[in-house]
Amino acid sequence: MALRVQVLSGLSSEEVATLDCDPAWDVSDLKWELERRKNLPEAEQRLLLGTRVLCDKERLGDLATAALTLSLMRLDPQWVGLLQDLRNGRRDWKDMDQELQENREVALAAVQRDPSTLPLLSTELRQDSEIVLAAVQQHGRSLQHALGIARRDPKVLEAALKRDGLAIRFATEEQKGDRHLGLMAVRQNGWALELLGEKLKAEREIVKEAITQEGQAFKFADETLKHDRELMLIALRSNAEALRYMPQEVREDPEALLAARMGVRIRGAGGLQYFKSLLSTAAHEQSDAFRFSDASKMVSSNMAGK
Repeated sequence: MALRVQVLSGLSSEEVATLDCDPAWDVSDLKWELERRKNLPEAEQRLLLGTRVLCDKERLGDLATAALTLSLMRLDPQWVGLLQDLRNGRRDWKDMDQELQENREVALAAVQRDPSTLPLLSTELRQDSEIVLAAVQQHGRSLQHALGIARRDPKVLEAALKRDGLAIRFATEEQKGDRHLGLMAVRQNGWALELLGEKLKAEREIVKEAITQEGQAFKFADETLKHDRELMLIALRSNAEALRYMPQEVREDPEALLAARMGVRIRGAGGLQYFKSLLSTAAHEQSDAFRFSDASKMVSSNMAGK
């Protein structure tokens, strides 16, 4: 069902346009449609719901279900040009005077160009979720420079984790214990398992996702999962180094050693030598049932051609 959107002039309250929109559209889609129909440059448009300026990524269906009335303010083309120069790198935020640096739109344009600008902004601007979102979408660990509500904003954190799972380091303790966020983090970077709450480290699905991405994350799994055979094999196939964090009996298990061979990340003869050194440093001696020499023979023919 279409959402009827009436757009009024912010100065005169006269009708600019009435459009039947898809509720899945975001604000930028609406601006594009206004440009197409009314020849209003998208960059010069500011749409307001009441007194609140709408962000381009806000979904229209989240603002209303049947009808929506918005106000349109047009920006000075020279101001639009300044913002575009910032985004394109033709002007540098650091060279602007303090009044401009503290302007929200200037700050947003600067961060969109260079996320390293975020820690240089004022305390107020670093609490602005849209500005922080622009930074973390490019560099996940920019989350560390966010303040207040922006740092706790779930949408901001999810965007950061899509970019860098290790950004979970800068989340709240409550968020580090959130299952959904934990899965996002370890799927992007298995090492993020170390940073999650203890309860999540004992959850099999989360550990499985982490070690599939990086086998050595097995080191951070809860002790209750350290003897799970399936998890050990997954970790070894991902990275043979995981063998260092496993029980002694694993080094006497032919299937586990073959899984470890698959997880050696060095090709050719060098990989075989690495695998031998890993076995010898991981355990001081092997049992009579399955000696180191037996393991080497088992993998050598395949390793040389890997």
